[in-house]
Amino acid sequence: MSARVFLLAAALAACGQPVPSPGRDGRAQPQSFADMPVARAAHGAVALPDGRVLLVGGCVLESCEAGPESAAVDAYDPRSGRIARAGALLERRLSAVVVRLASGRILVAGGWSGPQVSARVELWDPATGRSRGGPQLAAARSDLAAATLADGRVLLAGGFDGDGPVDLVEIFDPSRGKLISAGRLTVARAGAGAAPLPDGRVLIVGGGTGTGAREPTASAEIFDPGTGRSVAVGALAAPRYKHATVVLPDGRVLVFGGSDRRDRNGKIDRVERFEPGIRGFVAAGRLLAPRYKIGGAVVRLPDGKVLIAGGAPRAERYDPQTGVSEFAGPDFGASLNFASATLLADGSVLVAGGYDEDGIRMSRKAWRLR
Repeated sequence: MSARVFLLAAALAACGQPVPSPGRDGRAQPQSFADMPVARAAHGAVALPDGRVLLVGGCVLESCEAGPESAAVDAYDPRSGRIARAGALLERRLSAVVVRLASGRILVAGGWSGPQVSARVELWDPATGRSRGGPQLAAARSDLAAATLADGRVLLAGGFDGDGPVDLVEIFDPSRGKLISAGRLTVARAGAGAAPLPDGRVLIVGGGTGTGAREPTASAEIFDPGTGRSVAVGALAAPRYKHATVVLPDGRVLVFGGSDRRDRNGKIDRVERFEPGIRGFVAAGRLLAPRYKIGGAVVRLPDGKVLIAGGAPRAERYDPQTGVSEFAGPDFGASLNFASATLLADGSVLVAGGYDEDGIRMSRKAWRLR
């Protein structure tokens, strides 16, 4: 078993599951770390100060549809290695914004609630397992780009209103419990990447445009929360949506995966890097597997590398210094589209849920990768 990538044996034992043994190719064989109470994808995942990870909402029925348990909130406890029900939202949610606030409460905004998009905002309290209603979004929408600002406010940009993308930008102010109209994007887009920059502005990159938000764009812009204005910057090498962004400590921004207008037949393996100094993008290597629907499944690790999970049967670890990627962890046995990846206190990563694009069946499995 690899010393660098493995499913934690002690935690597996705590779950009553066997430790995976290496296969013929030396890789750990498929073995779930824990089972969630419900199979889910397109959910939210947030780490709490006490070490637990909340798994919030998501699609739970075949074809990634909402069901009653799309309102469920479950918690993974790294000490026991178990995942248990922790409470419920006020309504079903998938593809919603899920962000932990400085107060400890969880902001849940927009998303799909059954067959319709939602304008509802709620604040879920980990201490009680209950939610209280918040202000309504200016327009019901899912697939918003979200970024936590330095002062603790949360920027919510763009999204899909059920017919097409929108250009609205709002900011949630936790101190006042209010949503503030903050301006508009230069391009209406849904499912874009959002990355807070060191100067307080936010890079918004890619996303779906046009009717149904099915036309990916290569455009990018920088939104200034202080002025409510957005300015276009250099474009990506090619259009992409359903991708992921990661901010590096020096303020540069990596863009991973996504797809072109062919959707699942146009998955992208190119990595690009936004350079604030030139206000544009440069090539930064390639992934080992083209992948999309990975927005919530990419995390920067303590050693500076980036773990990209979901969108393919294996995760990979990308090195920003070299632009080279290596496979990490076991074969998940499915593409795990719209999975989540959450960094734990010990530097390991919890990869949870997702769906297999061949059949669009949700997974109940959660994996802990080191």
